[in-house]
Amino acid sequence: MSRSLCLLLIVISCTFCAMTTSADIYKYRDANGNIVYSDTPVEGAERVDIVVYNPATPGESTAQQESSASSPHTTQDDEPVSYSLAITSPVHDSTVPMGQETLSVSLALTPSAPVETTYRLLANGSPIAQGNQNTFVLEQLYRGELVLTAEALDSDGEVIATAIAVTVHVKRASRRITNLPTGGS
Repeated sequence: MSRSLCLLLIVISCTFCAMTTSADIYKYRDANGNIVYSDTPVEGAERVDIVVYNPATPGESTAQQESSASSPHTTQDDEPVSYSLAITSPVHDSTVPMGQETLSVSLALTPSAPVETTYRLLANGSPIAQGNQNTFVLEQLYRGELVLTAEALDSDGEVIATAIAVTVHVKRASRRITNLPTGGS
């Protein structure tokens, strides 16, 4: 076999192996009480299942998307449909700077959403908005960390998909009151 063919086979084999391997992720609390995620197991750590989401479905036409949305739970062949929901905006670990008064949150449900789908937006675990549009505008943002997640609900109010949490850091000016020396006489 020629050298170039052997090299090509090695590269293809390595690429295939890299695509099929995955690391285990572990979650634990450190000495300061902070939650830590690591690929190295430590005593007391629990294994975490990571869901990989790819919102792009190559080659799916609009007609295919519409036909898959004809029923919220089954396809035309009565096969169950598995929905995926993602927060597409803002991105994870983004920052809302001082002066920005609102935050737009956009969701994407795949396959495409049935007409009767309702979306529920949660902030720090509590529902803050609900509606049939996949975009929400948040106002009166307070300083600190905001953990956003969302749920897609079918016509019966049952959750059909849940988005992976996205953390947003809201920056606001702080007001420090200090005891300043006063002018004396």
